[in-house]
Amino acid sequence: MKVIDIREACCLISAGLDKQLKQLSPGEEVEVIISGDIGAEMLSDVAKREGCEIVQIESGGEIIRAVAKKRAG
Repeated sequence: MKVIDIREACCLISAGLDKQLKQLSPGEEVEVIISGDIGAEMLSDVAKREGCEIVQIESGGEIIRAVAKKRAG
């Protein structure tokens, strides 16, 4: 599984997460590692906008790890 580690980014857009999620194939999953400062809700919003869903999320202090999956069609 591909990993997108954007803990050092100031925001999801500057990190290019939207473009990276857009490039996923239907059914493909990716692990996203972000700073807890960005927040899971913002991550979910970007994923949804790019046709993905968050299928797993773990919040461990200052780091959030999530698995996003591209929806089919």
